[in-house]
Amino acid sequence: MKKILCWSLLALMSAGAAVAKKNVRPAQPAPAQTGVFPMREVQTETADLQELLELKGMYIRKYDLSGIRDTTLRVVVQIDEYFGRDSVRPVRKIVLGDIWSQRDSSYVKSLKFLIVPKTDSTAMFYCDLEDRGQRGELLKFNRAKPDFKKFNSYRPRPFKFEGLEAGKVVPVMLFGAFWYDAELSERYHASLYRFCMENEMAADMHNQAFDNMPHYWVIRVGLEKR
Repeated sequence: MKKILCWSLLALMSAGAAVAKKNVRPAQPAPAQTGVFPMREVQTETADLQELLELKGMYIRKYDLSGIRDTTLRVVVQIDEYFGRDSVRPVRKIVLGDIWSQRDSSYVKSLKFLIVPKTDSTAMFYCDLEDRGQRGELLKFNRAKPDFKKFNSYRPRPFKFEGLEAGKVVPVMLFGAFWYDAELSERYHASLYRFCMENEMAADMHNQAFDNMPHYWVIRVGLEKR
């Protein structure tokens, strides 16, 4: 009997909800406003400052390392330069510093990458391990198709990765060039360039963008024994 009552109550509640839903009137657009519209200056946020920096070709990426508590490990950064998918030149392997500092008995908390343009054809790449050390590498840009009169524009993209393992390096950031789209350029009678549509790049680099980019760097991070 109790089960029958419960099912009856549920049926009544469902029917009532359906009727109520049918009786809901669609929202009406607000009437046109007249007079003076409010506008006020608000405080600038971090995202606004980052947008300003990126308009000038400056990029900052920060990574949390505070979960690593192995005192026998150190952080390494590997920079590889690609001229298309199948042409790679190892640029540099950088030993940044130890996870554990005996000097002040502290664990490292974060790693930062900074890209700062120097000229229209070069930029400095900095990797900064908090309170452990900073290293820099000069990145030289290639000229852009179709006439090779100006240099390519470059932009970073993150890789999708789960984390770090001792003895391995994993790709964490791409810094790649825009590519010339001949088909679109012909259609619109202008030199048009494209960049990666994906917000994250695959760790195995199977994205189509790696076939299209004429020039790029892959930044990898790893942990190794001291």
